[in-house]
Amino acid sequence: MEINQPPRIKIAFTPTPIERLEHLPSDTGEYEYEIYIKHDDYTGSTLQGNKVRKLEFFLAQSKTEGADTWITCGGLQSNHCRAVACLASMIGMKSYLMLRGSKPQVPQGNYLLDKLVGAEIEFVTATDYFRIDELMRDRADQLISRGLTPHIIPEGGSNALGLWGYFECYREIRQQLDQKGLSIDYIFTATGSGGTFGGLLVGAKFFGDKTKIIGINVCCTSDHFVERVYQYCQEFKERYCPGLVIRRSDLELIDGYVGDGYALSRKEELKMISTLARECGLILDPVYTGKAFYGMLDLLRKQMIPVGSKILFMHTGGLWGLMPIGERFVDSNLI
Repeated sequence: MEINQPPRIKIAFTPTPIERLEHLPSDTGEYEYEIYIKHDDYTGSTLQGNKVRKLEFFLAQSKTEGADTWITCGGLQSNHCRAVACLASMIGMKSYLMLRGSKPQVPQGNYLLDKLVGAEIEFVTATDYFRIDELMRDRADQLISRGLTPHIIPEGGSNALGLWGYFECYREIRQQLDQKGLSIDYIFTATGSGGTFGGLLVGAKFFGDKTKIIGINVCCTSDHFVERVYQYCQEFKERYCPGLVIRRSDLELIDGYVGDGYALSRKEELKMISTLARECGLILDPVYTGKAFYGMLDLLRKQMIPVGSKILFMHTGGLWGLMPIGERFVDSNLI
């Protein structure tokens, strides 16, 4: 099958390791599964996480267009916005972030890094955020009037171009598994804007593998993400790989683990994060990997995944998101 790869400027520290999770915490029960971790929390420090893989392609596109400013959007503690702002600072570009929520009194976590690297920040109400694409286009026009050359990166770096980040990650995973003589039945990932899940799915379909890609949505609904990611995949097919065949039925997205809402953690999720860190040395974030791992364990507990399966969990980073919620762990007597 032919595929036309767009330009890429490599910036992430890859390949990231795949390591077996030798045991689970004592209070999670017994599981007859082999669980491996793909450590994309090792892709960098300020750039750590899954977003930087996508940015390698947006950076190349921006250079081709002669852009000097990135405009993007996300929540107050957006990992994507932090990665965009930090990378922009590193390469001499400017960044304009549109963050959903209110300005906090004290900068913490990702937002603190946004401020430290000099991002221009605008806060957007939840109501206005529903038309964020229109607002970003308006801000682009304003920046052009200031003599700048902006480039808009969509929320989460998720669109047809952004899928390339995790298409290439899937290729990397195949090579690593081949070197280890290991096969994987399922890959689990958190889904917050759809680009990581979509890129992995496109990779699996392109290479003709039987590995099932499972997304656990951390916001909205699974139906929402099925339509959103399906559209990304069709655009990917049209632009880059006409022979690719992806059907809506190929998109396996699991609902039921959003909990109290996006970036809102329940006590049982925080307990799992604390216990995994203490007993297994695996540190997850409260927004993405914490919810996804909690959901995956629940599915295994209910044996909704065939017993004996080999599972790869995508650790997509986000550790800076832990920093602002230390009080929640203290109040819950977890630290």
